[in-house]
Amino acid sequence: MRILHLLSQTQLTGAEAYAIQLADRQIRDGHSVWILSDQIHLPTQAVFVPLGVSKRSFVRRLQNRTFLRRFVREHKIDVIHAHSRAASWLASFSVSRLDRDQPLGIPLISSIHGRQHWHGRFKKNDVYGTKAIAVCENLKTHLEVEFGLLPRKLSLLPNGIDWTKLLQDYGSARTRDPKSSFTLGWVGRSTGPKGANLVKLAREVFPDLLTRNPHWKLKWVGCEMSEFSSEDQTLLKNLVDRFAPRIEVKGRAHPLASELATLDALIAAGRIAIEGLGLGIPVFALGEALAFGWVTEKNLELARRSNFGDVHASRFDSSEFHSPSVLGELAISPQPVTQALAEQVRGLYDLESIHTQVLEIYRGARMQRLYPRGIPALMYHKVVEREIESPHRIFVTAKTLRAQFEIIRDTGRTPITFEHYLALSQETPGILAPLKPIFITFDDGYKNNLELALPLLKEFDFKATLYALASDDHRENDWDRSPTEPMLPLLNRQEKRSWVDAGMALGSHALTHRDLRLLPPPEAAHEITESKRVLEQITGQPIISFAYPFGCLSEEIKKTVQQAGYRFGISTDHGGLHLEDDRFEIFRANVFPEDLGLAFRKKLSTLYRRYFKLRRGK
Repeated sequence: MRILHLLSQTQLTGAEAYAIQLADRQIRDGHSVWILSDQIHLPTQAVFVPLGVSKRSFVRRLQNRTFLRRFVREHKIDVIHAHSRAASWLASFSVSRLDRDQPLGIPLISSIHGRQHWHGRFKKNDVYGTKAIAVCENLKTHLEVEFGLLPRKLSLLPNGIDWTKLLQDYGSARTRDPKSSFTLGWVGRSTGPKGANLVKLAREVFPDLLTRNPHWKLKWVGCEMSEFSSEDQTLLKNLVDRFAPRIEVKGRAHPLASELATLDALIAAGRIAIEGLGLGIPVFALGEALAFGWVTEKNLELARRSNFGDVHASRFDSSEFHSPSVLGELAISPQPVTQALAEQVRGLYDLESIHTQVLEIYRGARMQRLYPRGIPALMYHKVVEREIESPHRIFVTAKTLRAQFEIIRDTGRTPITFEHYLALSQETPGILAPLKPIFITFDDGYKNNLELALPLLKEFDFKATLYALASDDHRENDWDRSPTEPMLPLLNRQEKRSWVDAGMALGSHALTHRDLRLLPPPEAAHEITESKRVLEQITGQPIISFAYPFGCLSEEIKKTVQQAGYRFGISTDHGGLHLEDDRFEIFRANVFPEDLGLAFRKKLSTLYRRYFKLRRGK
């Protein structure tokens, strides 16, 4: 993939550190990567091209747009990843906003690192491009509630950190004598709210803190005195002189790990706080939004919501911290960071995992460009010789199925499996993109699917996915048991294997066809994970999709399905307008025995989901 990272950086920020680490990881994966920005401050393997993104004059904006359009064409860029508000605006106006005319069709992904300022253009919901990535929960809430960003366009994904390199740099520099004086570090920029925080600490907190704790030292890292106002410079210099030599002022440092290695505790927010915790340094989270306090195992999840003090969920939240409270909390010597806490932080912010998820977002965005109206998906159940008495009407006769297949063929639709779709999204060599794909699925795993549907699928050269139970305890559809619903046999192990051997796809429908929402979480997780293991053992192939029994799901169930290693979660009559809106809640149209002619053709339309939702008032 050919990836362009777009930034507007004149100072080193966490956004730049993240973008560069992500770019270098993508290069190790074989991708071609460029970075366009005003400046970069960290070494990178990516090709850096200077561009004054932060310069916002009318003439410069026009020049930047022209340059970016030409650059994207010349280098055949596949995806643009913006890491600042100015970068998103530039890409949106110059490339992504042309999607309606499809001259370039370049997906734009925007990572949002801080609260955004309102502008009328946000009403169009497209400034951030195909997908916006919020780095913490409060940002996600901010974008959804205050900006009206559609949930389908928004992902929650924190910044990743290359822990292997950071731990190596830190370990080689860590030479502190544990018996020496206690050094508290403040790490952050001189400008903006973080610089204002340092000034306030210097005026209202640090004098008392150093007086109460004569063995403590302070070290300010990342700040440049010249960037403060003359009044603030005087305040800071007076404090340094008053407590000399207990305060050390260190400007911007690289690698930062060498400075962190000199600290016993740290005042920071955002990426610096994360790095400190992962290295085992006690962190007092104080950011642009709030003073959170010392981070522990008990309050880690709460601290993460604000990116360790940097982001309020609402613009109505107070951004002030109270000096007496901060002084009181800082004066309490922090407990050492436990190994469990450090390992948890490293797992949550692991670059390897986040790199993989970012690539999936890229690929999903490209698939949305390839199929902007989505891909229809049909849901069948029983296939019978003649009509049966059934209150649910979830069957078709073989004759009706043949007629429906003829309509699918005549409308130029090409049935594919989710395995085909995944290979297509990953640009697997030799995998062709059909012009008008469709998914054909069968739920529950009835034996009549093998006996009556499979011959027709072979005759029409169609592909389909069957969702079967993994447990051998269910021989028939006993979850439907009633005086009016016929019991029909399900596929046994050998028959499931025969379905796959015939070139069709198999997916999981859990172990026992129970509503997973009503089960204790460990039991629901067992249904999801064990069914995958059993079906993979039967077929000898990966099982990548899971159909929720009864179509019943929750956010927690979806998360469990994803964590179990499935790539898709298949719903019934709810989900996004496009598969990429949410790969773990994929809408399907239920097919009934009376669906012929126009009644069936409308379910083949890419507009059917929108029509269905409007009709149901969803």
